[in-house]
Amino acid sequence: PKVTQKCEESLESQFVLTKNPESVAIALKAGMSLVQEKNARVVVVCGYETDSCDSIGVLEKEDNVGEVLPLFTCPGLANDIQSFEDRQNVFFNCKEFISKTLHDSFSGDENALHAIVLDRGVPKEMGDVLGQTLQRIFRSPNAAPQAIFSDRVVVLTTVEEESEEWRRKLLNTVREHIIVKDPISGARVFFNNSDSSIELHITSSGDEMFLNHLTNCVSNVERDTGLILEIRNVLGGHWKPELLTSVDTSKTLQYMSSSDYNHTSALKQWKSQQPLGYQTVFQLEQ
Repeated sequence: PKVTQKCEESLESQFVLTKNPESVAIALKAGMSLVQEKNARVVVVCGYETDSCDSIGVLEKEDNVGEVLPLFTCPGLANDIQSFEDRQNVFFNCKEFISKTLHDSFSGDENALHAIVLDRGVPKEMGDVLGQTLQRIFRSPNAAPQAIFSDRVVVLTTVEEESEEWRRKLLNTVREHIIVKDPISGARVFFNNSDSSIELHITSSGDEMFLNHLTNCVSNVERDTGLILEIRNVLGGHWKPELLTSVDTSKTLQYMSSSDYNHTSALKQWKSQQPLGYQTVFQLEQ
């Protein structure tokens, strides 16, 4: 899998984001492979109850998923409500509904929540309310997220259009402002075929081996599907306070030279290179 890119090259993908339900299903399956627990309990945030929510069927077939709880978009949330007061009431009631649903459905280690998945039919307004609710659960003075969430939590969403930038921002908000302490990672993975591309955005908390799990996941998907996967970004969180205070400052001024590093593998790779051509440069002086 491609995991690096030269700094001077553009970070824009050569593929164009395109709606592709098949690639979305593959991406969600790949994302769920990053959930390390067996019989995982998953919340799928869906559109309105009258709309289809394809993610439910996809996740129910996964071997490591034990329970899928659909969380449908609150009625009237995305409607064009003229009154500011009415809109505030709708948002408040929706946050209360989400919070109560999570507290009633998940409690204790045996019933903890392991993953949240945003279906492709979720409107932006529901994403906004979800982000505010999670922030209240994790960051309020009386917060007790361990009563709902497992020690390891994965949040997933796909992006099929540039207009869905709010999905990227939501997962960044989870990593930067909600679950902020390491080990937490965010990743952006492209699923490309010959004529289309979608993004999978991942926020993973509590997985100290996240990068290894992610690269193994990408390799397996490429092998099994023939898609071209590209890991675009991998980001971390804030250091834990105990790590900040345990750094040995007496060694921070020690300078390392080239001889301090083991060059065996690099030298072996350099000697194994096979030149495909050569160039001769002449400088003519009068």
